[in-house]
Amino acid sequence: MFLPVILSLLHLFCVDASVGNLNCTSRQAPRRSAKSSGAVLRYTIQASTRVAFDQARQAAKASIVVDKAGVTADKKGVLLKLNTGKTRFFQNKLTPQNEDEVAEFRYKGRIPALKKYVVAGMFWEAGRVFLVDERSGQTDTIWSEPICAPDFKLMAALNEGLVFEDDLNGVQVYSSAGGRIRKMFAINQQKWVPINLVWNGNKRFILRVMSAEEAMAQSAQHKPNDTKYRYLQVIIKDL
Repeated sequence: MFLPVILSLLHLFCVDASVGNLNCTSRQAPRRSAKSSGAVLRYTIQASTRVAFDQARQAAKASIVVDKAGVTADKKGVLLKLNTGKTRFFQNKLTPQNEDEVAEFRYKGRIPALKKYVVAGMFWEAGRVFLVDERSGQTDTIWSEPICAPDFKLMAALNEGLVFEDDLNGVQVYSSAGGRIRKMFAINQQKWVPINLVWNGNKRFILRVMSAEEAMAQSAQHKPNDTKYRYLQVIIKDL
């Protein structure tokens, strides 16, 4: 793994707590909007609870299915066989001359409803996920493993970007209707670090987060305090 230690530590925290003030409630963070291809999308953020998060998580179904049919993954990289008979290859570069050229790919599975292969790429100080269409080979790049809405018309991806000044930190939402991936909007901020996300409707999801200050402090001390989680409900409007 080539991602910084802080990214791994943040995912080790596994005990939740009640909602506190993260300056992200609906009153503090009013409805926002983003534009994409002329369409205006609006969303609101408000406080949620551990109970609501756990209930949604229990009801949720996995977006990605582990299915290795048509896939070869080894030290060389990941080879995907498309429905047309053509292939798409992600080549590992584990010992390049320049460390910033490091690349390691891992096959994560498929999203059957969207007919997408999911491949994770780990690079020097970065990580991204590639969604490859099984039919055309069209490849879309997103922040992390996608978490799909129940009807698979939307998906979200998290990114913990506080470590790097030029990276985004928050959640990005994509339209995935019909298997066509389009970026809709991003919630990019520096107040909290996203830990997990679960959809509790086709146009709403709950984020489990930790304040940026607390996350950085815990990483520096190497003493995770699992009571510092907070929960935020995001409701997508006028989609």
